[in-house]
Amino acid sequence: MPQNTPMKRQFTTIDGRTVMSNLPQHWGGNDWKITGVDNPLPVGNYVQTQAGVWIPQKGSDDGAADVRLTGNNVVELITPRGIFKETKWGLVDVPDFAKGVIAVYVIRGVTGTFSSGEGFYTQTRYNSNGVSLPIGLQSELSTSPSLFVHVISQSVNLIDNSKVGIAGELRVTSMPLPKRMEFNLRVQGGIFGDDEGIDGEVFVEWIV
Repeated sequence: MPQNTPMKRQFTTIDGRTVMSNLPQHWGGNDWKITGVDNPLPVGNYVQTQAGVWIPQKGSDDGAADVRLTGNNVVELITPRGIFKETKWGLVDVPDFAKGVIAVYVIRGVTGTFSSGEGFYTQTRYNSNGVSLPIGLQSELSTSPSLFVHVISQSVNLIDNSKVGIAGELRVTSMPLPKRMEFNLRVQGGIFGDDEGIDGEVFVEWIV
């Protein structure tokens, strides 16, 4: 237990006197682990609500996405953060109450080798009886980390674009929502080593 295990310490001589200090560390399960580049602090997936509040995203024990209320809207994690080398996609049933959706594609890092015409792109599509329809929003091909936001609503006036504050791409359209939707992180070409790929995650905010 943390309270019964001594923390890692460091002794430094200053002006002929030995000074003790605790090293930066966190609990590793059975002992204190030195925190550093090779052993960073544990992190969770966080999303930002329309009000600008960051909240942690969790999943159930069976790996299902956690859905939670944020004010009047509902945030749902679609693709947990991970490194992927090929297309990742999520097929989701649209809640009956939803008047629109804000799909947020967070690309935190990109490693690998890309030739001309290769990279990744984000895609929000309608799905009818398991068949993808060419209706929705799609980003341009990219090889750089960024934030991509696709907004689909029955009335784009529901969205205050000034509050999105992204350093990437914002695409907005007005159309009725279907019964099912796809949220895709698509990879086109590229050569990836063992630890290389696209570091990304996807979550949506259903507009009430």
